[in-house]
Amino acid sequence: MGRNTGEEGFLSSMIAKLLRRYYFPRSLGNNAYSKLPKAEIGKRLSSLDLLVVDIDDTIAPHYTVGIANRIFIDYFFRCFFGAAYKGIGKIETTKDALKIVFRSFARKRWRLSKEKRHWRTLASLAVAGTYMYLCRFVRNGSNFLGFWHISNEHLIKRFISVMKRNNIHFRGYFYSKQELKRSLYPGVQELFLGTKKLNPRLEILCMSQSFSEKNGGVHAYASLIPCSSFHSNRVKCKEDGSITSEELSIPNAKAKRKIVERQKCKQGSIGILANEYEDRELIGMPNVTLCILNNAPVALWKKGHVLVDKGYKML
Repeated sequence: MGRNTGEEGFLSSMIAKLLRRYYFPRSLGNNAYSKLPKAEIGKRLSSLDLLVVDIDDTIAPHYTVGIANRIFIDYFFRCFFGAAYKGIGKIETTKDALKIVFRSFARKRWRLSKEKRHWRTLASLAVAGTYMYLCRFVRNGSNFLGFWHISNEHLIKRFISVMKRNNIHFRGYFYSKQELKRSLYPGVQELFLGTKKLNPRLEILCMSQSFSEKNGGVHAYASLIPCSSFHSNRVKCKEDGSITSEELSIPNAKAKRKIVERQKCKQGSIGILANEYEDRELIGMPNVTLCILNNAPVALWKKGHVLVDKGYKML
């Protein structure tokens, strides 16, 4: 007989709580925990010279995952219902995408597309999505066990390859400024604006492994938070929005660290907002006096100072 999945879930939850209490013994409320007193967190925030922010999954759901979900849902709608997908007004998480697909199956009237290209694209996206999910699973497992660090570079290149091969009008799926604003986790803007008010000389360096084109794409976040500089991977598109070329300036963790080292404020105090294995190089930098982890894997907890769960109101 199989194991009781309820018991497994309970045990894993208890282990996670015990580890969290060990690494972050102080509760800040609202699912936020710390190694430091709240007053000390504020003191360190106000004395930072540089705050480094890894955008995706740290201040909002992952931009590229959202774009991939939006494209898949759009082709799913075109194939099964003969209509374009209009969006939900914010970044579609994988959970959102599954809900939309299953609910639309049950509630919408089917009108199957006669366009073979739509069906081929949908099949290609489904196969590519499954492959990348499995790659991510292997990557997370390897990074957790510490055998070797596997970066996101292969996933990024695979994503662009799929976009090009299917001639996806990539630019047309970019999120607007309003959609990104609605996607921000609670307390994000207050954290940045409040910290900047307390510490006007603070430089805020934002980066993302997602893609921008000119000032569109993930770069639109730069208009929502007071960042001093913004770095991301970039694409060039034709008039119809399909990708002609890409520039991977942040393919992996080492590239992230190099960006920070080039702009570091005279060996000053550094703060980090991070959430995944790809941020390990940033967290390990010298002069990091404050590391805030958002829903990060346990392997990163040892070097973190604060652990939050998709919200910053308690800071």
